[in-house]
Amino acid sequence: MVRKGARAAGDAANIKSAPPQLSELKDKLVRSLRDLGHRFVITIDDVDRLEPGEVIEILRLVRSVVDLPDVVYLLCYDSDILAHSIKKATGVKSGQSYLEKIVQLTVMVPRPEPLQLRQWFSDELHLIASTKDDDELSRLKLVIDYEGGRQLRTPRSVVRALDAVRFFWPPLREAEADLADLIWLQLIKDGNPALYRWIEEYCATAAAVSLGIARVEEAEKTQTLAALLTTVAGGHFDDLTYRYNFAEQLPGVQVDHSKDGSGFSIFERVSDRDRAEAIRKRRLASPDHYRLYFALAGPSHALTQDDFTSMWAAAEAGASQAGAALLRLHDEHLAGSLTKADLLLERIESGAYEVLAPGQCENLLVAFSQMMDEAYRRHPFDLFWVSSLWDRARRLIPLLLSRLEPPRRAAVVTAMFGEGAAIAWLTSLFRHETFAHGRFGERRRPEDEWLFRNAELDQITELMLGRYQTMSASDVFGCPNPISLLFAWQQGGDEQGPRRLIEANIVSDEGLVETLEHLNSTIESSDRGKFNILKRDNLAPFMDYESVAQRIHALKKHTKLGARATRLAVAFDDGTEY
Repeated sequence: MVRKGARAAGDAANIKSAPPQLSELKDKLVRSLRDLGHRFVITIDDVDRLEPGEVIEILRLVRSVVDLPDVVYLLCYDSDILAHSIKKATGVKSGQSYLEKIVQLTVMVPRPEPLQLRQWFSDELHLIASTKDDDELSRLKLVIDYEGGRQLRTPRSVVRALDAVRFFWPPLREAEADLADLIWLQLIKDGNPALYRWIEEYCATAAAVSLGIARVEEAEKTQTLAALLTTVAGGHFDDLTYRYNFAEQLPGVQVDHSKDGSGFSIFERVSDRDRAEAIRKRRLASPDHYRLYFALAGPSHALTQDDFTSMWAAAEAGASQAGAALLRLHDEHLAGSLTKADLLLERIESGAYEVLAPGQCENLLVAFSQMMDEAYRRHPFDLFWVSSLWDRARRLIPLLLSRLEPPRRAAVVTAMFGEGAAIAWLTSLFRHETFAHGRFGERRRPEDEWLFRNAELDQITELMLGRYQTMSASDVFGCPNPISLLFAWQQGGDEQGPRRLIEANIVSDEGLVETLEHLNSTIESSDRGKFNILKRDNLAPFMDYESVAQRIHALKKHTKLGARATRLAVAFDDGTEY
């Protein structure tokens, strides 16, 4: 009996502690809401941004409590997107029909007018940033009108664009970047990420082309242009004004008017003036600054402001200081054989020389004549290929000389060719001018292609021949490219001088081997790689070619010189084939 009583008491306790049913709770909540006498509005925003399963869960919860008194549920969503999520989650034929069973009243929110969105963006932008000049302001207006008109379609797009500007602009403002370019790029990034990535890749390639470290073939141009068109909807570039505005933002992009064309031609040549202007203003089109707009940092090849400042200060201080500064930049490698010194000379040629004082121009010219051979010895480059450091310095000569008054110009020419330690580089200039002026060879060039005037070349010839005539064989062989020096000496007017020097040095067998080792040429083939050859055309002007070839073959059995002579004999044989 006791056990039965205890069990009964336990059952009663369990019944008493059992939670109330959902219906009981709902009835109690209904009574409480009616007693309060207040209306409640429950807002659920961005329903369309939920996962399909979450959408269905929210809608079922709302439907289960939708009949509560004085409670209104406000659901905010894009009906097309929400209907698609419902269809995907439930498998019903029509997501809209499913939604209509739950939503009693639909209020369509009117779309903001494009003008209002652009004005809102402009007003907020004015509180965040400002332009540096009228040109930048004018371009900013065009960007907001044309790109903003396409990308600023919803309040959310305005907010996202402004948030991006708030993040990117402070560091870019410190770097003196271009606000109009930033806004253009950010609007595209938020509205069309694929187009943004195309622009990023295009700018990187265009910068490499500008530096001469890359080349874009026609097939690649076609492929890149086709990739551009896949990032946008058909007809995106039909508006000619919009097309022009798009092209003006990027380097080497031009509008193509042909009927069968794609609307653009890309990787076209950029004028030195336009490139210099883009660099000066730190535009997106600048090869030195484009990466600022994507990564808040300059490209790996870019010169810093400190590089420029220290270089200009060194050029003002003197020729030796300028030469030392150039060598320091030459020690900083960028890509391939390219160094910061190469990049600096490119920038000077692109227009920076116009801001240099005459004294700085003078010191730079003398510095070239002192340090160019040392630059080659530190980091050898192909002297017979295009766009070496020597070539870049050579192209600067007429530009820098044009900044000097006649007396100072004459003094600089004398200092360069009379005292410059870079005898090999000076020799390359001497040979260039000997041919350009038509003093040797049969291809006299127009005067606007000369580096020096006729009277200056007379002086240079006298100075260089005088220096050659005092050089020993060791001096000649110690220079980069001694063959070029011997030819410059001969072509400059002293035909017998270099021959006498070489013939005196090859009297002994050891002298012969040494001479030929310095007068060989390096070539490269696909099957053998790099190897040396001895060419008749390079040797015959300075020695009896047949005689020295026979002597070398005879020396292959020499005790001390045999191995070296054997290599030279092979070089002789290869020289007849290449």
